[in-house]
Amino acid sequence: MAEESYEHTVVIDTTTVTVTGSPSGGWSLSVEGEVVDRAAGLPETSLRGALPDGSEVLARVTQTESGSPRMTFSHADHQFAVFNL
Repeated sequence: MAEESYEHTVVIDTTTVTVTGSPSGGWSLSVEGEVVDRAAGLPETSLRGALPDGSEVLARVTQTESGSPRMTFSHADHQFAVFNL
C-alpha cells in the first residue's frame, strides 16, 4: 500500500503558497508554483520562503499524537492556517 501524500494551499494577500509531500518522502514549499524550500520527514519539519513583497512565510509540518501530520502556516509572525491531515 502506497503512503498517502498531502497538499495544502493558502493565499496570502494575492500570493499562492503550497506545501506538498509525505511523512517519509519529505516536504516542499512552493510560492506561486516555484519550489523555494525542501525538507525531509517528521516528527517536525520547517519550511521557509519569501513572498514577492519580501516578507517571510513559514510552514511547519508536525506529527500529531495519532501519527497523522499537521500543517501550520505563518506570515508576519502570525499563525493563520492549521490543517490536521
